[in-house]
Amino acid sequence: MDSVLPPAGSGLEPYDGGTSARPGSTAELSAATTISAGEGSTSTSRTSQAAANGTAGTLVTATPTIAGTAKVGLTLTAHPGTWTSGTAFTYQWSVAGAAVSGATNLTFVPTSAHRGKTVTVTVTGTKAGYTTAATTSRATVPVAAANTLTAAKATVAASPRTLTAATPTISGTARVGLTLTAHPGTWTSGTAFTYQWSVAGSAVPGATEVTFVPTTAHQGKTVTVKVTGTKQGYATASRTSAGVTVAASASTTNGTPVISGVFEYGARLTATPGTWVPAASFEYLWLRDGQPIPHWSGSTYFVQAADIGRRISVQVTGSREGIDPVSTLSASATATCGPAPAGGTRVTVVHADVLDDTAWTSATTDVVRVCPAADQSAPTIAATATVTVGPGVRVELIGTTLSVAGHLSMVGTSAAPIEVMSRGSLGIALDKPVDASLEMRHVHSAAALAVKCGTAVVVDSEMPSVRMNGYMQDAQAENACVQVQRSVTVERTVLTDTGQYGALTSDDWTGDVVARDNVVHGFTNLSFNVAPDPHEVAACRQATIDGNTFDEFVIISDGCSDRADLPAAPLRMRDNTMTAPGESVILSSVVLDDDSLTGNVTAEGTSVVYDKVVSATSLTLPLPNDGAAPTSAFSLRSLVVRAGATARVAAGTTLRVGWDLVVNGHLDVAAGSVITSDDPSDPQKRWGMDVNRTGSVTMAGVSLEHLTGIWTSGSLELDDVAITDATGRSGDRFDPLPPGGGKGVIVQTDGQVAVDGTYTDIPILLRQWKGSAIVRGDFVNPRPGVRLIMSCEWETAHCYVDARDIDWGSPDGPFPGMPADGVFAQWPQQYMCGSGIVWPWVGAAVNVSNQWIGGCDGVSPTPSVRLGEAQDGFRDGVSGYEQSCSTDPELYADACATVQAAFTCLAAARDLALQSSTFPINPGAEDLARDVADGALAAQEAIDIPALRDAATVAGVGLQAWDIYSTIRSVADAYSACAPAG
Repeated sequence: MDSVLPPAGSGLEPYDGGTSARPGSTAELSAATTISAGEGSTSTSRTSQAAANGTAGTLVTATPTIAGTAKVGLTLTAHPGTWTSGTAFTYQWSVAGAAVSGATNLTFVPTSAHRGKTVTVTVTGTKAGYTTAATTSRATVPVAAANTLTAAKATVAASPRTLTAATPTISGTARVGLTLTAHPGTWTSGTAFTYQWSVAGSAVPGATEVTFVPTTAHQGKTVTVKVTGTKQGYATASRTSAGVTVAASASTTNGTPVISGVFEYGARLTATPGTWVPAASFEYLWLRDGQPIPHWSGSTYFVQAADIGRRISVQVTGSREGIDPVSTLSASATATCGPAPAGGTRVTVVHADVLDDTAWTSATTDVVRVCPAADQSAPTIAATATVTVGPGVRVELIGTTLSVAGHLSMVGTSAAPIEVMSRGSLGIALDKPVDASLEMRHVHSAAALAVKCGTAVVVDSEMPSVRMNGYMQDAQAENACVQVQRSVTVERTVLTDTGQYGALTSDDWTGDVVARDNVVHGFTNLSFNVAPDPHEVAACRQATIDGNTFDEFVIISDGCSDRADLPAAPLRMRDNTMTAPGESVILSSVVLDDDSLTGNVTAEGTSVVYDKVVSATSLTLPLPNDGAAPTSAFSLRSLVVRAGATARVAAGTTLRVGWDLVVNGHLDVAAGSVITSDDPSDPQKRWGMDVNRTGSVTMAGVSLEHLTGIWTSGSLELDDVAITDATGRSGDRFDPLPPGGGKGVIVQTDGQVAVDGTYTDIPILLRQWKGSAIVRGDFVNPRPGVRLIMSCEWETAHCYVDARDIDWGSPDGPFPGMPADGVFAQWPQQYMCGSGIVWPWVGAAVNVSNQWIGGCDGVSPTPSVRLGEAQDGFRDGVSGYEQSCSTDPELYADACATVQAAFTCLAAARDLALQSSTFPINPGAEDLARDVADGALAAQEAIDIPALRDAATVAGVGLQAWDIYSTIRSVADAYSACAPAG
């Protein structure tokens, strides 16, 4: 079978699937293969015999049949069928699948031990120069019992009848290599025949067919055939023909093969066997410098890169019946890298590394032909060399890549461009881990440019593709190119590769990328600032993609989008045109600012997908598209605002988010905007937001729809927001949730929260771990049994929530479904943890004075309560002392003034504790608290003077004053640690 050439440059050679040894091979095959389909079916096996010349033919086989009746005592006869002429046969009878010992004749007689069992016969054929083969007949019906008479009669054996038999004759010319045919003559009708050919009176093994072909070993000898006839009820009879003498074979002609085609790399060569008499079947073996070429055994062959400079020939082996196989060899010719120069064309052949500075200009050469080196490696421009190719020169890459480790300058002109032809080549490559460089101007190339390392500049040219890929197959040098990747610039160039590899692509590339004013006919996939080891990216490099025309999809990805530790280099993608309707532009993971995307125009139906957008400086959403003002609807999978950066969502924007907003800098969402899910119909595709410690978010007049929730440890200010259909968030720090808990729409782990709005059909609005919060607004359709605010779940000393102005949507306040008397039947912290909740709520059934509810887990009552208790205790303690003041003001003047000052301090502290529950807290609250604490300390010192120490009427005043001081100092400390600034 003819071989088929693999794709040019694939490095693969066709494989014909054969397993037999080729002529001239020293292999001897002795593997046996059996194919069986079970009882009742036939099976075939072959075992090769090593031929003298190393190859073996394949016998034509047939399925044997069994003649006769399967009955005890009756004869069964095997008939091999028609096999390759001259095949010798042996037989093995089996009963019930087991070989019968000694049953190796043509016939077999079942015994009583075989009754009820089936019989098969395996016929094995052998012939010199052919692989031995064996086939098995179908099974007979189960062997029946012998015929018997009734018990009353004696057994009488029937006498067989006699066959009418004739003497066989032989037709055909008795000559070596020609076929003789046996004719049995006229016998009793229905007689079955078997044949045995003999030469010089000796049976020829396996010669049991109706035909026989004498070989050179039979020349001059007499051939006869014995015909044996069998028929049920008749005695077997045999007759032998008259003999014929075998003459020498007629003259034979063995053809000499001829190869047609051009002996050049990639060309197709075809072998014809020449004239053979008599006709023969042929096998082919292609040779390189006299040695077999693996896997090429058909009449056609394609010249490989390994053939260049080597002599190619073909060996043909002819096989004919009765004649030993003969092999003949064609003439050989040397395969070349390309055609011989014609018409005075000057050709410079390069098949080794270029070590010195070289100039290939039209003054010295017309064609530079680059061929594989002697070891099949690609010729390389050494790191020490600079090679210049001048205008009008043609470069032919034949079966190899031109590797650049030094410097290659290919500068043509518009009138005399440089042409690059490729035959089975991957093109020109900067593929050595060195700081190589390439300049191509006015180059028309049929080969691609591959850049792994160094610097490449392509201007005013045409080629299939430019590929930047720093991956090195050598594991030892996997990251070797990272440190020497500089930049690739492609300008005013036409890229034409519309295949699977794309026209403009990069991967594992850490250098700059500039693509400007190009026409790109294949897809573009640029992944930059990416290395096998991300830590190898030491600086973020920029991609500039301006003024290009694309007609297939574009994908851009920046590895620095995940590198907040490095200064960003925002993408520049401006004034480009997508001409193909329905294509996609995918910004997979990019760093953008307000100057990143301007003036781009897309065709109708173009999908612009923002998978992950990172704001490193200043960014306004939605991003511009179609070279015009941004549309009001904008979709992206995720947005990351880096620390120190600002992102803004313009007024009236509908922002569809597929995953998360992550804020480390500042995010401002203007009024009239809507933030919603990218796919509201899918409840699994909801968005969320993380506001980290360095982050801040401000929203006013914004709708938040179909979100999971907001996790914040920074500053979150939501004014006049509408939160609808939120599922809530939880996390490791809140799992397992406290009894009666659930997911929170806002999960506060620190920082400040101020939220005012409408909350429709949501779970817990706020779960506060630490920090301070003011909550305003209205709950619509609150969920029964859900605590709408959970404050200070553990960090009870550092939390603050003011929720007095919330309309909870029912008199049950933050405990929907819980009767008001149930709330007050126990201390409230059983239902609402934390020291920061301010009562009462709007519409509360029970009027409770303003206070901060005590926390969970045994935390003492809050400052407001403690101050009230201290004030009452102080008043009780000094009541007698006040009476003494009134009776003798002069004696107790100083003490009375101090006590009055203490009352004033207590009142101020109590007012502070109540008034400071507004948000934001007065900036001077901390100073005021400290002043009050200092006043309480002065009162304590004034009261605790020796003159008063023994007065029974003021017993215990010092202790009460100290409690007042401690309580107020606790207020000051709490403000200092928790109170929001401003």
